[in-house]
Amino acid sequence: MPDLASALDSAAAWPESTVLAAENGVGADAQVVSARPNGGILAGSLTTAVGLEDGVIHRHSTGGIGLATVRSGAQGSFEAVTAESVATAFRAGGLGAAMLADPQSMRWSKLLANLVGNATSAILDMDPADVYADPQLFSIERRQLREALAVMRRSGLVVCRLPGADVRGLALAVRLPARLMRPILRRVVAAGRGGKSPSLRLAVRSGGPTEVDWLQGGVATAAHALGGRAPVNERLATIVRECSADPGRAAWFRGRPDRLLDALD
Repeated sequence: MPDLASALDSAAAWPESTVLAAENGVGADAQVVSARPNGGILAGSLTTAVGLEDGVIHRHSTGGIGLATVRSGAQGSFEAVTAESVATAFRAGGLGAAMLADPQSMRWSKLLANLVGNATSAILDMDPADVYADPQLFSIERRQLREALAVMRRSGLVVCRLPGADVRGLALAVRLPARLMRPILRRVVAAGRGGKSPSLRLAVRSGGPTEVDWLQGGVATAAHALGGRAPVNERLATIVRECSADPGRAAWFRGRPDRLLDALD
């Protein structure tokens, strides 16, 4: 994630403490493990849309947080915090929390939800609902999800249920004919964001760093490590990077699905 390095620097003063890494995408856990060789590490996947306004965190949709242990802290250590205790604290604060056995299956399951209506919306500066209303743009969405699921299968990962986001249905829907799948995903898009713009779209608009390297870029990297490719995810990641870095490139694609379709051919 763009802010992960600075967060790890801040936590370096407490090398034995257990940390909770609650980020989107895949690939960041390895960075946390490398930076913190001694303390416990918990993975968290947030499934509720939130936003920061005037210094206050606002919750825009229902959902919760999935938690999984990447590495346990030292037994008997005062600083060893368990995933169970963190889940209890979240529940006490009103946020649903569930324990999951495999952190990577959890990460990739959340990734599926993060891919939906994100990169296409950012590149075209269009609402996700409008993306899914276009059959050709929907085809892009479907292809990127299928590539991600293919990587999961080859990696031996299982699509799992997350609090407030049972993406197992999404994984099943991807196998359906397009005419049946599109209405299902349109409902998923409408319900999942609580009116909040996708993260990549907000980042591209601001010209700041994006998390695309851990989303579509993460799929492409993992596919390559397995000796394959995820061409749609790879190309989407490249274009998002270009649009974020170059306002002229962003303007070229804005509101022009035809140009995105040409770029993916």
